[in-house]
Amino acid sequence: MKSRKRIQQLFESGRSFSTFPFRITYSKVESGYLQVGFSVSKRRFKKAVDRNRIKRLMRETWRLNTVPLREILEKKQLHLAVFLVFNGQELPNFYDLESKMKLVISNLEGKVSSWDNKG
Repeated sequence: MKSRKRIQQLFESGRSFSTFPFRITYSKVESGYLQVGFSVSKRRFKKAVDRNRIKRLMRETWRLNTVPLREILEKKQLHLAVFLVFNGQELPNFYDLESKMKLVISNLEGKVSSWDNKG
């Protein structure tokens, strides 16, 4: 997700929940199927190398585990915008991050499953 307007709209009108070490904001949108954004705090991780590594790990764990969420969205013909903010204090390893990402995605699946196509 790269559109500043879409990101601002997401944070203003979207819903959110936390699953440590993530803060997830999501919203139904008119187009875009499944748009995702990732962020890591500059305050917690001063080095860009660390921030970029965490974002790379987040993108990869998201990519590997979103198939069920994509199937639900496709079946219901819904479009979703999601933004994940990493709130951890230390550099995560891939396996810990992947297990947390699975929890996030299953949470999103539950929330999207309860939506109807119109509302």
